[in-house]
Amino acid sequence: MNIGVVIGLYDSAQKPFFVFSHVVPHEVAQKICQKALAVQKVLSGEPSDNEGIFSLASNMVSVFIHFTWYFHPSKNQLLPLIIAFTTPINDQRILYKFFPQFSILSKEIKSDLIELLNSTKRLEDFIRTAPKYIEEHYNFDAMMSRIRKLQLEEDKDVNGSTVVVGVALSGKNSLVDRPITFLNETIPKNLDQIILPLITGSKIVIIVDASKINSEEPSSEMIKLVNAAIATLRIFAPHRMIKVWKNYDTFPSKKSISRFNVFCLDHGLRKQAKKENWVVIDLIERKIHGGEENRFCSELFKEILEAEGRSPTHAKVVARKKVDWLLFHASTFLEPDLEPDQVKKRVENFLPYLEKDVLVIIARLIQRANPSVSNYIMKKLSLRKRLLGF
Repeated sequence: MNIGVVIGLYDSAQKPFFVFSHVVPHEVAQKICQKALAVQKVLSGEPSDNEGIFSLASNMVSVFIHFTWYFHPSKNQLLPLIIAFTTPINDQRILYKFFPQFSILSKEIKSDLIELLNSTKRLEDFIRTAPKYIEEHYNFDAMMSRIRKLQLEEDKDVNGSTVVVGVALSGKNSLVDRPITFLNETIPKNLDQIILPLITGSKIVIIVDASKINSEEPSSEMIKLVNAAIATLRIFAPHRMIKVWKNYDTFPSKKSISRFNVFCLDHGLRKQAKKENWVVIDLIERKIHGGEENRFCSELFKEILEAEGRSPTHAKVVARKKVDWLLFHASTFLEPDLEPDQVKKRVENFLPYLEKDVLVIIARLIQRANPSVSNYIMKKLSLRKRLLGF
């Protein structure tokens, strides 16, 4: 996992330059700073804090960027500051998966740098002193080690579960060697429909019988099903950190909904969960509710199910490669300064090459980062369906 860091500024004429880079070559760091203002305009169009992911296709680099504006007393105006983390484009799932961690790091660094900026009379003084200050105050190797450790723990615990509230579900007797196979035998229909929301970041709820988990003699079958469901979600979403709510008898607050992406809830809360339009894995009715058919996801499910039959590790490798392939194609639309004609040409080039269901996934993956391009892809797909019938 090769993670780099870039810190950059804009002067009063909004000309970019990088102040500090770790691992990233200077010419790439400079290019990231040049692209950053275009990213900020795509995200909001107004001076504000923004975060997103974009790609430098020419350098095969994926970038997490935290873009902020600060008021510099000597200039008496708002000026932009960027803090970016980079990975090679084939490792970009790391930026998606640990987006919250990179965001926290960025905000910590931002506060210190703005304080330093405000204490210097001229930007030139900051540029001269900042590199040494950053090196003395931040151990980026240690920071990246923390991210790597999170990745290793996630990989190691892919068949376990992180308990927020409630009974621990990670005992040996409650684990399943082949969770996808086990879950598929329990819910033999439409299980593949959980993959699309998983990849594109929608919420998922797992309906359980809490009485069979919280009782003095909990049902090992129900616990195995919960663990298998969570392990399956993790396998199919190697680019996301799956955070699980397990206060079974309590519906999450709005704040909790924003913090978690999978919710284990008692069947008594089933109706409330369905009102949220989440995809529901009902372990009592043994059904999937609210899923969406997607041929790519259906074929992916079959492929990974077959791979798990050979070995659980092989299933994870196949899932990671497939999701990396999707992210790579999505990244070609995340170059921040693509002109409308370039976008149209790129979409036209992809239409005969990629299946409609793949383009739907790509459009949803880039919706937040580049909504205009996402909407254009969906418009083209809708037009093709009306004209050609598929």
